[in-house]
Amino acid sequence: MQYLRDVVRYVSQERSKIDPSRIYIWGAGEGGHAALLAACAALGSGQKFAAVGVVGPVGQAQSCSPEVHVRHVEETTWNESTTRDLWDFSRGFKL
Repeated sequence: MQYLRDVVRYVSQERSKIDPSRIYIWGAGEGGHAALLAACAALGSGQKFAAVGVVGPVGQAQSCSPEVHVRHVEETTWNESTTRDLWDFSRGFKL
């Protein structure tokens, strides 16, 4: 999970201005599970994600706080509809 925090820090310092209150993380399959774990673990690290999108059949992380906004999309493939659904969901959240 430290890798994801490092990527956010690097991009915000070296590549682009990032609004830290609008960082979203999405993933499919095992990547969705990793996104969910990262969002849940981030609460104690100082790096928070405004929302997390999980594509595919991945369960809720056991120790995840209710303040982590999660959208599960049960599709087995990622398509334009899935992307639209996740963007629509994510737009509703800001830290």
